[in-house]
Parts: sequence; C-alpha cells; structure tokens
Amino acid sequence: MWGEFDVKKENSDSDIPVWGEFKPDNCTGYGYRQFSSVLWEIKKGESWEEACNKAQAVIKGQWFDRPTRIVNKGLNIWGEFDVLDDTCESLADLVANINTMIRKGNKKVSRRDLNLGEQKIHLDLGGEGYHEAHGVVSGFRTAINLNAQEYDSQYKDLKIPHLVLVNYSEPYPFADNFADYITMQGAPLTPHNLDEIVRMLRKGGKVGLWIDQNFFQKQIDDLASKLDSKPKKVNKYEDEFGGRAGYTKILIKDGRITHDEF
Repeated sequence: MWGEFDVKKENSDSDIPVWGEFKPDNCTGYGYRQFSSVLWEIKKGESWEEACNKAQAVIKGQWFDRPTRIVNKGLNIWGEFDVLDDTCESLADLVANINTMIRKGNKKVSRRDLNLGEQKIHLDLGGEGYHEAHGVVSGFRTAINLNAQEYDSQYKDLKIPHLVLVNYSEPYPFADNFADYITMQGAPLTPHNLDEIVRMLRKGGKVGLWIDQNFFQKQIDDLASKLDSKPKKVNKYEDEFGGRAGYTKILIKDGRITHDEF
C-alpha cells in the first residue's frame, strides 16, 4: 500500500524532476544490468514522457543524459537504464567465444553452443557500436555488431567493438532462433537481410529498424508479414535514442507461434 501526500512547496516553478530510488534488476545484456526508477517532481503542464526523456542521472558513477528506455506502467512512467556492471557476464568474452567457434569451422553458432539459456541476445546488422555526434545518436553498447568491415566508417583508425565479421551475400554465422532483438540503422533492408532476420530471430523477439521508410516500405511490410506481425512507428519516448537517430524507429514484434503453443 502507498500513502500519497500533497504538500505545499515554495518556488515550485523552479523545481526540477528528480529520480526516485534506482532499483537493480536482471542483466539486460552481457556486461550490463538494468536499473529502474520513477521520476518525481514533474513540472505542472509538462508530460511524464517529455520530462523522463530529458532527465539526467548518475548510477554507479556512470552519467546518463536520459534513460535507455521509458516504460509506461499505467500509474506512472519508469526510466530504465542499462548500467555497466562487472557482475554481468562480459559481452567481449561472448563475442571472442563466437569468433573462436567460427574460426574453427562452426558456420552456424547456436545458443546451445554458447550455453546461453534464456540470456537475451541483441544483434545489430551493419552495427559499428555506439556513436553520438552533432545531436545524432546511433549504435548500441549492448549489441553484437555484424559488419563486413573491421574498422569504423566514421573513425578510420577505430576498430568496431563486439564485432563478428560477415559477408553480406552469405548466411550469417548464427543458428536459427538465435537473437531476441535484431536492429538495423541506415543499412539496406535487402532480401538477404530480410530472410536472415526472420531466420535468426527467436519466436516472440523484436526487430528495430531505423531506415528510410519511403524507400524500404515494401521490404518493411514483407518482413512484418513473414513474422506474422505489423510494423509500428514508435514515438520518440519509446525509442532508445529519444528521436535522435535520424530516422523514426519502426518496431516489429514477432507474432509467429509454434505448433506446441496452440
């Protein structure tokens, strides 16, 4: 049960939103743990979403200019932060293990090969890691980056982190039903990429696309159809980048079910 009190305050117009207690949760990916909190002291006339989207935080000594995700739980809005945590397994170690298996001839690394259990896996097709420049944000800190090149396209001397080298015309080196979340930003949604996304995505998984919707609308619709779903334009509050990724996010949730699920 909760007690709620309306308290008169002086200079309330100058108040800034503050986060409540940050509550640790499960590891959201290799090397990261989710911390969640409700935002309080919202100014009159300002929406929860807008205030949450720009509320800064320091968690375990790490600075965040906004939450990684914003979740509407009905009564209030929660901010979720992916925080570096040494107690969560290392993404670098996982990728090193994957690359070792590939070098030894394993062309379809499976979740069982890696003993993943129910650990969430995120693949970023064409990914180069997290970037923020000139107000535009791209890439992820928690994703395995699939790319045909070893070095960053923006910073020629910088190696792409958490990289699995791929050939864009060949099947990617992962077994069916491998990833829980597959993303693509600015890369082409070719027929090959479309089929590989469908193949690698786990049942009930999600696809996030930041691509030219006018040019790739047919492919987006085809991908959604193959996943027995419909594409959804995501508003900036639900977007990992708060609308700063250049393109509006398209979210497709996998709607396929297996025979055992009837």
